[in-house]
Amino acid sequence: MDNSIVHIEISTTDLKKAEKFYSQLFNWKITGWEGSSDYLMFETGKEPGGGIMKVDKVNPGDGVLIYVLVED
Repeated sequence: MDNSIVHIEISTTDLKKAEKFYSQLFNWKITGWEGSSDYLMFETGKEPGGGIMKVDKVNPGDGVLIYVLVED
């Protein structure tokens, strides 16, 4: 196991604005998450992809969540 990054998650208070920003900046393909109006999935063209999650407030110190594949 290589302990690689498998998913990235970004929090935002404005999904539409974030979708426009990231798709234009990085040319990401962004789609809705089935059954949720508060979560978008993005494809970067390479691994890993990730998600953009709507939150009520982004607090100081909040940042991008990075998920790493580990053995246990």
